[in-house]
Order: sequence, then structure tokens, then C-alpha cells
Amino acid sequence: MNETCLKCGAKCCKVAYFQCSGEHQRFILATRPASPVRDGVLVKCQCHQLGDDNKCTIYQSRPAICRDWLVGGEGCRMVREALGDKV
Repeated sequence: MNETCLKCGAKCCKVAYFQCSGEHQRFILATRPASPVRDGVLVKCQCHQLGDDNKCTIYQSRPAICRDWLVGGEGCRMVREALGDKV
């Protein structure tokens, strides 16, 4: 796991992103622990493969969505900003 991920607490592993707007976005925000972002919401939930030390327990065989995630990329910055980090 990238050292940067450990410094931010692996925030991307603790949310799920849903692209939505209007009534759908308002419903999710009203019924879930969530944060609004540009064109959707981040719902707080933790990957069940994330260990207590914020390291992935299946890192070598993690799914493509995790392998393709760019540390410091647009999605990473969006998650960190939505959860209060200064990026």
C-alpha cells in the first residue's frame, strides 16, 4: 500500500461514491451518513477488507477498482476534500 494512503487513513476505503442528483441525492443525504460532492454523494461505509491498521488485507489480490485508483488523482482528492482534508 502506498505510504500516502496510510497518512490519510485510507479514506477512499471508507466511503462509496454514487453519482446522482436532485431528488435521489437529497434522499441519500437525508437517510444515510453521506457527504455531497460535485455530481453525487459519498456514503460512509468501510471496506470489509480494510484492517485495523488501515492496510488492505487482500492487497495482492484486490479488485480492479482498487488497483485502478490513482493515489493523489481526481477521485482521491475529491474523497479527501469531502472528508475534511486539505489537499
